[in-house]
Amino acid sequence: MNHFQRFARGEISLWEQCRARMREIFRDPGLTDADCDSRYRVFMEHYEARCEGYPDAVPCLRRLDGNALGIISNGGREQQTKKLKRAGVVHYFSVFVFSEDVGVGKPAPGIFLEACRQAGVQPAACAHIGDDAVADVAPSQTLGMRAIWLDRLGVEASSISATRISNLHDLESALSGDAPAETVFERN
Repeated sequence: MNHFQRFARGEISLWEQCRARMREIFRDPGLTDADCDSRYRVFMEHYEARCEGYPDAVPCLRRLDGNALGIISNGGREQQTKKLKRAGVVHYFSVFVFSEDVGVGKPAPGIFLEACRQAGVQPAACAHIGDDAVADVAPSQTLGMRAIWLDRLGVEASSISATRISNLHDLESALSGDAPAETVFERN
């Protein structure tokens, strides 16, 4: 994870972090870039073949259709776009911001501000739904966005106070402020 954090901070490129991970995983600092790239591509083929969307994603996006929606991701543009296409949801989004394009990743403010710039709105006019308290919720709150924490497993403890949901069926209620107490709560 250290390599990914360096990438998210803009210290190394997406491919540099992939190569560093391969050298670490295979415990071979002498692997060439080509060997690392080849091994990473094999990993990605297997990963992508097993990757699928959550069953609550499409129904949620259908209900939100007509709203301006965007993606902010630390993942690689190509990989993330492929996942969205395979899940059949890419057409719901109009803004796509990937850390490799911006030069920094979440939790850096710049990636969130780039999404706002592309959407043509100020942070205060945005809601950000994310699954990581540190990389998603805290920075979006700091910028004045309405932060909603999608905590599917409900196991992560945090002192961050945010609206918290366990599934996307409850997103509309969370956005309107009418969510049931058992699925959305404030965390202190």
